[in-house]
Parts: sequence; C-alpha cells; structure tokens
Amino acid sequence: MNYLYYLNSELWKKKSKELILKIGSCEKCGSGHNLGCHHKNYDNLGFEKIRDLMVLCWNCHKKYHSKNGERIKTKDFKEKLKESKKNYKGLIVTMNKKNEMKTQFIRKGKIKGLSKTKSKKIMCNL
Repeated sequence: MNYLYYLNSELWKKKSKELILKIGSCEKCGSGHNLGCHHKNYDNLGFEKIRDLMVLCWNCHKKYHSKNGERIKTKDFKEKLKESKKNYKGLIVTMNKKNEMKTQFIRKGKIKGLSKTKSKKIMCNL
C-alpha cells in the first residue's frame, strides 16, 4: 500500500467528503467551488485529525503546492511521504486489530484475554 493508494481508498474519500461538507468553502479564498482536502502534514496518515487537514479550492491547492509557478519539492515532504508509505502497512494491521476487538466486544461483551472492566476501558478509547 502506498500514499496514492490511500488517497483512492474509501476511508480517505469518506473522511475528505465529511470535512468538505463540514467546512463548506475554501479556507484560503472562501470559494465554494472545486473543493478538496489538503494534508498539512502526514504525521497521522489514515488517522488524520481535523488540524492535519484543510479544505482548499483547486486554484488555492495548486498555489499552495507551487512557488513562482513551479511545484515545490522539499526534502521534508519527500521524507514524510516515504515514512507514511512504510507506516501505512502498520496502519492497516492496527485498524484490523481494532475491528477484531470491537467485534469480540460486541459478541461477548469483552475482548479475548481481558476482563470485562479492561475491555470496556479499551473500547472507550477506540
């Protein structure tokens, strides 16, 4: 899995659509047309918080990624992107484990190997 795969996933599509509907306009110019989500950083790829994202129209998004008409190519961006690709596999494993714990909790009222009290505490934090 890689960054581009994640951007085409249902998880990202749902998350970006919800944020666009919530914000409703470009956070730079106020336009309500051709809106999309922009990652401010890639620290929480897959588990993005609202502070990690911003809604931008297409024109502002292009401007945000360019300087004097040329695409910005920063070392930091490339390193974060490589790191996110490596961590994405771990993200999928973590999500699968959380889903498995939720399923166990729903079926039996507890997570396998844990008491009901500890299971409830974990479920409150998921």
